[in-house]
Amino acid sequence: MVLAVRAAHCGTEMLRDSDPPLTPEPCMHRHRPASEKTQDISHLLASIFKELYTTDIIGRDTVANLEKSRGGGNDYHEKYVAELQKVHAEYSRRMAEASMLEQHIAEARARSTVAEERALSRTVQEVGDMYFSLGLPPVKSTFKWCVDNSLLKQHHLICPEDYVTEQQLLTKAPKGKSAPSFANPTLSFTQHVSRSSQDDDYTEIPPPERTAESILEESEVSLTLPSTPESSTRVIKSIKKSGPSRKVVWKEELGGSSLSEERAAVAKLQERHNFLRNPRFLPPHAHRGGKSLILPMRKVERMVEGKRVLVEESDPLEAIPVFLANPAIVFFNDYRVGQIYETTLELRNLTATSRHVRVIPPSTPYFSIGLGKFPGEGGIVAPGMSCHYTVRFAPDSLADFEDFVLVETQALYPLVVPIEARRPPPILTLPSVLDCGFCLAGGVKITEFLCQNEGLSTGRFCIMPKKMWPAANFRSVTTVGFTEQPPFGICPSLFELHPGQATIVEVAFFPSSFDTFTQIFSIVCDNCQVKDITVTGTGQIIALQLLSISEGEDRPALGEPRDLTAEHFVRFDAANPHSVTQKRLLIRNTAHIALPFHWQIMMPNLQPLMPEEEIKPAKIDYNMATDGAFDINPRQGTLAPLQDHAFTLSYCPQELKDYHSVCHLVLRDIPDPPQETSGDGADRPAQRRAAVNDVIVMEIEVKGSTEHYKVLLEPYALHFPGESVTGTTIKRRFKMWNNSRTHVVFHWERLSDHHIMEVEPPTGVIEMNECCDLELALTGGEPGSHSLRLDCRIEHHDEPVTLVVQAAFKGPRVCINIPSLDLGLLRLGDHAKSTVHITNTSHLAASWALQEVPDRRQELSREVSQISVEPCRGLLPPLGGCNVDVVFRPSVCQRFHTILELAVDRGCGCHLSVQANVQLPQVCLLSCELVFSELYVGVPARGTVRLFNQTLLPASFCWGELQGPQASLCSATFSPSAGTLGPSAEAEISVEFTANTDRELTEVIALCSVKDMKDPLVLVFFSKAQPLRVSYVLSDSAEPLSRDSPAVALDFGPLLVHGAVKKQLLMTNHTAIAAPFVVEAEYFTGRPPSPPAACGSHIGPRTTLLRRHRTLAHKAEDQTHKEFVNGLLSHGKGAAFFVQPASGTLGPFETLTLDITAFANMWGDYRDDLVCRVGGLDPVLIPMSMRVRGCPLFFQIMGPQTENQTRGPIVRFGTHISGGDTVSRPLRINNSSPYDIRLDWETFNQEKGDPKLLDMVVSYGEAFPLKDADGNEVLGGSTGSTESGERRWDWDNIPSTAGTSSSLRT
Repeated sequence: MVLAVRAAHCGTEMLRDSDPPLTPEPCMHRHRPASEKTQDISHLLASIFKELYTTDIIGRDTVANLEKSRGGGNDYHEKYVAELQKVHAEYSRRMAEASMLEQHIAEARARSTVAEERALSRTVQEVGDMYFSLGLPPVKSTFKWCVDNSLLKQHHLICPEDYVTEQQLLTKAPKGKSAPSFANPTLSFTQHVSRSSQDDDYTEIPPPERTAESILEESEVSLTLPSTPESSTRVIKSIKKSGPSRKVVWKEELGGSSLSEERAAVAKLQERHNFLRNPRFLPPHAHRGGKSLILPMRKVERMVEGKRVLVEESDPLEAIPVFLANPAIVFFNDYRVGQIYETTLELRNLTATSRHVRVIPPSTPYFSIGLGKFPGEGGIVAPGMSCHYTVRFAPDSLADFEDFVLVETQALYPLVVPIEARRPPPILTLPSVLDCGFCLAGGVKITEFLCQNEGLSTGRFCIMPKKMWPAANFRSVTTVGFTEQPPFGICPSLFELHPGQATIVEVAFFPSSFDTFTQIFSIVCDNCQVKDITVTGTGQIIALQLLSISEGEDRPALGEPRDLTAEHFVRFDAANPHSVTQKRLLIRNTAHIALPFHWQIMMPNLQPLMPEEEIKPAKIDYNMATDGAFDINPRQGTLAPLQDHAFTLSYCPQELKDYHSVCHLVLRDIPDPPQETSGDGADRPAQRRAAVNDVIVMEIEVKGSTEHYKVLLEPYALHFPGESVTGTTIKRRFKMWNNSRTHVVFHWERLSDHHIMEVEPPTGVIEMNECCDLELALTGGEPGSHSLRLDCRIEHHDEPVTLVVQAAFKGPRVCINIPSLDLGLLRLGDHAKSTVHITNTSHLAASWALQEVPDRRQELSREVSQISVEPCRGLLPPLGGCNVDVVFRPSVCQRFHTILELAVDRGCGCHLSVQANVQLPQVCLLSCELVFSELYVGVPARGTVRLFNQTLLPASFCWGELQGPQASLCSATFSPSAGTLGPSAEAEISVEFTANTDRELTEVIALCSVKDMKDPLVLVFFSKAQPLRVSYVLSDSAEPLSRDSPAVALDFGPLLVHGAVKKQLLMTNHTAIAAPFVVEAEYFTGRPPSPPAACGSHIGPRTTLLRRHRTLAHKAEDQTHKEFVNGLLSHGKGAAFFVQPASGTLGPFETLTLDITAFANMWGDYRDDLVCRVGGLDPVLIPMSMRVRGCPLFFQIMGPQTENQTRGPIVRFGTHISGGDTVSRPLRINNSSPYDIRLDWETFNQEKGDPKLLDMVVSYGEAFPLKDADGNEVLGGSTGSTESGERRWDWDNIPSTAGTSSSLRT
């Protein structure tokens, strides 16, 4: 830390410790903007003004509403509204003042603008239009004269006087327009040339109207001074006009040429005396006042004598530095009291002209400045040169000093050169708060803190209580050793540290009570800086608490003797000798300091007390317990502050008796309670040594009892049934239970006389209430029955535990590893070999022999034996064994079974059963016939048969070709055609059978060969295939029409000419045979016209056009349909039957719908047959009939009529004169049929107003008789005219009107 606080007696202001740093961004209801370039500063205002900015504004309406709600009984509401009214009134007043200020500034700006425009116009009027081209600066601002500066200052606003430093110009009375200076006569002209009246010193001269300042100001504007006293003083003389003036006489005497010559001479003389002013006497910011050597000039293009010239100019508003101080700040950083230090200050002229300089010395007595050293005489500094001043510093302390030197020049502002004297302060690492922690009341705690000087200068420091500073004399406050301010003391109180040097500061804390103490000390440095440090500490008292005891704290019985001072009681359950029982104690140190402790096991004080009798400390004895039954761990240590500590209390009895002790918890080095000290200050707690003692803070009384070990065997005796082979080891498992209070350690003895008897494991540990599984191993040495005893020793137990064993033994024994031998399934011709192991289970050598049972061998004595044993006899060592091979070679298929006997010499043998099954492969068909009930000619049918392997041997099979008289009429495939059947396996064979005839097949078989079987398997096929069968039925009839059914006609009913009727015929295939079909009419066959090949290229554009125009699309469809119908009727038969589809394939069991459409373009009755050809069946003829009515003729003027075909047009002849010319109207009739049609015309008159509803016309004779030109019937078929006699008509060309005659006349 930096000790940078000056003392009050040093004359500077004391600085306080820096406040804790604020958070950089308070938590407000304003979010920081995501972009760094945003202009939103609401979050910044919210962080500065907090609730003043983020709180909702109480507006005028809210205040008005609260005022209306006044008058109730709530005093708080009345007070709140009154305060709110005051705030609102203050807000309104301030807003009114702000509006008034804004209006005043706006009015002042307007007045200033008007005044500036008036001055600018006056200047332009004087100079002319060339003013703007000269680039002259604008007129001076008059805003500072128009605004009220006092009003702005009153409201704490910036006024022009704050930033305008020019001196106030003298305001003169307005005068008339004066002549320019160059027009005034010079002194030489007045004395030698001018003839005007001169001053004779008798006329009273008034005082001059201008001062030197005004003359100098005028020269700064015009850059010249007038050379005549008249022009400089403007003396106004009062001359009485007593006679004619000389000037007038002179003007009258001179002629025109003399006057011009005189004026030229005067001008020439004035040019000689009109010189520029010396820039030395001009301020730097004035025109030609001096060019800066460091600031570049601005080059501006000007018009000089009609030419464009680059002229260097400077900004008149820019401040031009005149002198530069080196150094810019005069600084003294290493000084001592009583010494004088000097340094040089250099002032360099930065302008292009020589300058005067004036230096004002510092104001404090610690700094002084000597006479300047100039480069030339007269105190003038040339351009680029510098003058030097000596600055002296004489400190009287090591504090910081500040002052300045003021350098005045012709610039607008003086040059200020600061002078500072600062020694780098020593920086101590001592924290501002020294926490001594916790200490017991009455004790003393010394805490050390490292204090290092990290600064760059040496410092001497003195530590004292804050209340003693400031002190008149350091000797009165400094002490040797500790400087005390109870309950704290700091040592050393006076020390010195060089840069980088460190020392240890000891703080003594001696509290007197249970409380928190805080004192403030001051560290005073020799450079008059003071730093306050806070020393804090907390006094503590001893506070321990027994939190818990495992299994809980016990209560003594009524009348049971107890210790006099014990606070807690713990009782242990009964335990066995040398066993350990533990309980866990949990003790909490509630103090904030660590407490060293140790435990003491003491004998109890069992003195009887009367009721309400007090315990006398003198009668209490403290004797250490010597029995050693109780112990506590850890025995000693330190109790950490505010921590829970676990202790283990152990009970380990050594003898069979009861134990009673007391455990004392003793705290070491506990200070005595503080005593009141005398007020003379002779007792210094920080330097005295505290008295400490050991204190018993907790007593726990413990009791325990002892009992015997309890060990049991289960079972308590072992009996081995039967007989055991001598020399072999027999084992039996048993258990040992520990019912004691603790674990037991056991050790079993080993018996080796005649017999070997031992227990595994021989030693071990059994936990409380648990058992141990043991195994007894007994090896017999002598045959016979024996009873044995084996002892087990228990640690810390006097009497052993005994186990009784009974067993019987016998001689050697040989056995086979398997009870029976199954050689399994064998194919006849193969042999089987198996190996058995013979083991001698006894410890004696055994002679053995393995052979068949004698009775079985006698039965087979006539035949060769099928089984053999290798080797058949031998000698086995004790516990040895050997392998014997048993070989079986069958001769016939059979179920073989025999018994082999293992005989042991003077021992126990055994028997071995041997069996085998000898077979050959045998496969059968589960069904030998395969019947296909539903079969069609040429259509494959599927069926399945099953093969079954009747043996346990795998069998290979293979299917062959069909055989039999009818095998050529059919075919069959098997899947799989070959394979292998596993033992007792069943295989499903898929058969695909195809019949090529509809005859019944009964003499077709298939053979299946099986390996190692003599005869193959035979599969017989039975089938009757059905031929193709097709039926026809009308869509509106449910009765089918077949080949043998009576004919059914297709009646299309009445039909108009150019009409169409559609009928549907259903064709059904009743079999699974697919067959091609062709359906067409026998005579009136209608085939659609084939489209031209070139029409495909025009489909695309035409389709696109038709999509765009729906009307054209409908017309195109009608036209296409008309062309299609005309193509069907193009054969000229008058009718056509169109079938769709006309050909294709009829699938299995498929019902196909045939659309039959009838078209006609001529009347009449039509009949035809529909021929249906399906596969190889005979054609089926279905009659069709159709009656066509209507007329194929139509007038072209009306077009074809689809509904009323007999309707004719109305022919209008108009109005004509009776007896006029004949009026004719041509009518064109179109015949759309392929036949010629005769027309007869009859004319009828319709009378207006005729009451008859119906005209009855009776005709007889021929239906269409032949008539002449006049309409008369011609008899005999001819007329009297030549034309009719020459022409003959053939009436047979109209088939619908057979037997009639007709004629065609137009």
